[in-house]
Amino acid sequence: MTKAEQQQAVAILVPGQFNDHAVGRIDRTFSRVWIERPDASLVTDELRRTVRGIAAFGGINAALIDALPNLEIIANFGVGYDSVDARHAAQRGVMVTNTPDVLT
Repeated sequence: MTKAEQQQAVAILVPGQFNDHAVGRIDRTFSRVWIERPDASLVTDELRRTVRGIAAFGGINAALIDALPNLEIIANFGVGYDSVDARHAAQRGVMVTNTPDVLT
């Protein structure tokens, strides 16, 4: 399997509404999966097995992080990450990123 094929096999969860441009970029590189909102009760067994990243506008709590045992990164699209339980993510070894210059 080539590196591009390996990346395409990586599932990125996009909970709720998202920026069309960012969705296009995710789709070109990864396998995007979607749930209606960032809610652990919506995580299926397949998502538990396959999701390795989350791309969201926030609302990522400890329950959602714990529902995804293979989670490696949360990409929060916003200036800060107050709406992400970053402390819990760090305890799980999950990296949290943001977009600090998005408004400048």
